[in-house]
Order: sequence, then C-alpha cells, then structure tokens
Amino acid sequence: MRGRKDVVLVSAGMGTVRFITKFETFYDDNLPYMYHCHMLTHEDDGMMGQFIVQSPPASVASDLASTDEWTIFPNPTSGNCKIVTEFIDSQSTFRMYDMKGSLMLVQALSETKTEIDLADLAPGIYICEYENEKGKQNRKLSILKP
Repeated sequence: MRGRKDVVLVSAGMGTVRFITKFETFYDDNLPYMYHCHMLTHEDDGMMGQFIVQSPPASVASDLASTDEWTIFPNPTSGNCKIVTEFIDSQSTFRMYDMKGSLMLVQALSETKTEIDLADLAPGIYICEYENEKGKQNRKLSILKP
C-alpha cells in the first residue's frame, strides 16, 4: 500500500485509510479537492468529502529559498525540453527519475539554458531534480508521445 496512488482498494475489515500528501504547487483557496467511495451506498451515506488546500502565507519561507528558481519547458513535452535557471555553479546537475524512483537521466549543467534530449524516454510522468551548491528542488515533467 506504499507509494503514489490516486485510487486505493479498501478490503472488507481493513479499517482506516490515511491520505497523506504534500501540496507544493497545486492549491486553490476556493476550489476544493474531493475524495469519495465508488460504491453508491457509501456515497449516499456520506463517504464523500472535500478539503481545501490554501495557498501558503507570504511571510512563511518555503523550500524555494534553498535554490534559485528554475523552469522546465515545454511541460508537457513530446520531445526535447529546456532547463532554464538563474544560477549555475560547478555542482549544477539535472536528474530525472521515473515514478518507480529509477534514475533515468543525469546531466551536468554548464549554462543557464540547457536543452535536454528526451527521445529515448517512454511516455509518462517523471520527477526532475535540479541541484546546485545551495540545495535541491524537484519538478514534475510529463512526456507525451504522438
């Protein structure tokens, strides 16, 4: 039952399922996320719910302070992508992991704009990590193939 999921099978007598996640970029102070059970009798008996993920207060420091801002575009992509960052040092490295956590690509960055060839990667969602002497940051990247 460990790992990333958006659907969880709850067997009879299993008890409680806890939903734990971190919302770093997808939040809306007005539009709620919804969770529910796909059994009609459960839906009728209140096993549906909503929750709001509020935007972080401006006065709270975030993980973004650990590195300079960086961007991957286009995202989603069907071919190459570009990594754009404000700060490059001798430790600037770009890594891509698949959803199983396997390292798929490593590239040292020597310029503030670097093009990455993704032709050998299968369609799917990848976790991209940018690291420099100030720290690490992650972004999601979707690869689509025609």
